[in-house]
Amino acid sequence: MLKIESFRIQITFKQLALGTSFFLFSSPTFAYIDPNIGGFLFQMLTPLFAIVMSAWMFAGDKIKEIWLRVRHTFNRKDPNNSDGL
Repeated sequence: MLKIESFRIQITFKQLALGTSFFLFSSPTFAYIDPNIGGFLFQMLTPLFAIVMSAWMFAGDKIKEIWLRVRHTFNRKDPNNSDGL
């Protein structure tokens, strides 16, 4: 009987068993990726990235503007308050 005293070794054995099962019980995949697909992906992902970043910048400016308005509203001094609070 194998007695394992370290928790780290138990995790390592579990990972080893899981990792080897991926290779032992895998079936061959007949996939082919065209070498020219990189250009197509670049043409699709670049505008998508630009749209996402533009939306992020636009939303960031609007959120910042709203936050400054709220902060300005709560930072106003009340002229009727004699305590200065």
